[in-house]
Amino acid sequence: MMAIYAEVRKLDETAEQVRYGYSNGVGGPEEIIILDKATQALEPGSGQARSILFGAVARKIAANRGQTGVLPDRLVVAH
Repeated sequence: MMAIYAEVRKLDETAEQVRYGYSNGVGGPEEIIILDKATQALEPGSGQARSILFGAVARKIAANRGQTGVLPDRLVVAH
């Protein structure tokens, strides 16, 4: 079984979108995930591919917003 771990932080927020940065917490490169506020779609940053870690981060952001109605400044994803 593979463990999934990411530290997620809000980079910036505008009226249209929220940009988050996330990494695996052990020195991996920071990836970007963008939430479109109008459509609620979560997409990877420019030139980045969807990955298992991207999917876990996207689900955590969506679940947190669904539960609290708030876009968090920081999250930890651990499975």
